[in-house]
Amino acid sequence: MSITDFPTQFRGRVLTPESPEFSEATASLAGKGTPLAVVAPQTPADVALAVRYAADHSLLPAIRSGGHSGGNFVPSGPFLLIDLAHLDGVDVLDDDLVRVGPGARWGAVAATLGNHGLALTSGDTSSVGVGGLALGGGVGWLVRLDGLTIDSLVEAEVVTATGEIVTASSAVNPELFWGLRGGGGNFGVVTAFTFRARRLAGVVSSTVVLDRSQLASAIKGWRDVMRTAPDQLSSTVMTMPSFGPDMPASAMIVSCWAGTDVEEATAAVAPLAALPGALQHIMQPSAYADLLHEPPAPAGPPMTFIDNASFTPDLTDELIDSLTETIERFEASVFSLRSLGGGFARVAGDATAVAYRTSETLLFGAVFLPIDADETARQRVIDAWTELPGPRVGTFSTFISRTGPQVLDEIYPPATLERLRAVKREWDPTNLFRLNQNVAPE
Repeated sequence: MSITDFPTQFRGRVLTPESPEFSEATASLAGKGTPLAVVAPQTPADVALAVRYAADHSLLPAIRSGGHSGGNFVPSGPFLLIDLAHLDGVDVLDDDLVRVGPGARWGAVAATLGNHGLALTSGDTSSVGVGGLALGGGVGWLVRLDGLTIDSLVEAEVVTATGEIVTASSAVNPELFWGLRGGGGNFGVVTAFTFRARRLAGVVSSTVVLDRSQLASAIKGWRDVMRTAPDQLSSTVMTMPSFGPDMPASAMIVSCWAGTDVEEATAAVAPLAALPGALQHIMQPSAYADLLHEPPAPAGPPMTFIDNASFTPDLTDELIDSLTETIERFEASVFSLRSLGGGFARVAGDATAVAYRTSETLLFGAVFLPIDADETARQRVIDAWTELPGPRVGTFSTFISRTGPQVLDEIYPPATLERLRAVKREWDPTNLFRLNQNVAPE
């Protein structure tokens, strides 16, 4: 099968396996599958042409913005990779309204908005693409002030499964708009997001380095502090594995004070700096964009990872003790506990497809294993997470790479999932867009 008949009206780039740039364009797939072609649209009309072509030729469209999706979203059969990298504009429309392309990276978005005194809560790292994160929810360094990224979305431009370009907002196609906010790429290809940004001159970052031997006590204290902290303070406990002799395993509390008043920030984070096991405290006024950095890559041979995430409405002592035991058991791992509440909780549980708004904390863990690890080793990691005590409710779609109906039941409560299925039946009844955490029409 070839794509020699690809529409001549297409203005973007078309790469086939014979093209010199094809290997580089498919490198992020990590050998999980080979598309018949990679097409890189220049315009929304190009996206529509590519979607119609895929549908007419029984090809599954794989949509890429940043290229961070796991291998589980790459099919074994024929597919067309639609790379949105050229749809990367970041435009301030009017005061605090901004229009962002799905192929933009959050680092570039933060830097551009910072030049206008604006900020959007987004992912933790600069290289993550806007499209995937924004459709999944988007939890970032302003989550307690502004909620999720989707909570700042006011409009989306969408290419549907029939190749039509439509607008979705609270006033136009409101059910589609609801589904886009947390339902992932199930309903179409978003070619532009319009957000209402926050006017923010800068932030104050805080890092408290912890003694890992006192991690449980520190987390319990962090939890108690964050239960009464101002919404301007967003905070995450993170543990990292060793990245070689110069970077031993570490634990830290990383926080962001939304504002430039250092005295206010100091008062807010002082209780965190006084927690058991606090070894060092670093504070620094900075631009919001400076918070978005890239973590070091694990040293050594190629690895795979098993990841999991859970919301918890109550971060109990029992859960903290079990979690820290799990962290110590799996040395080659990354774990985080992200404090929620505030702006995240002020959004009703049925206002978007991210439903667990009364949760206190979002837990995440990723355990690295040898690339050839057997099923027993993989299952041991899954079991360790499953055996953590409650209360835990649901998971976060962009923090896990597992797929399937059981995972959907973890991501969405029943009423939310049924509503998403109704949106799917209206906008993509043939399930063309299925390379995601797929909500099938039935």
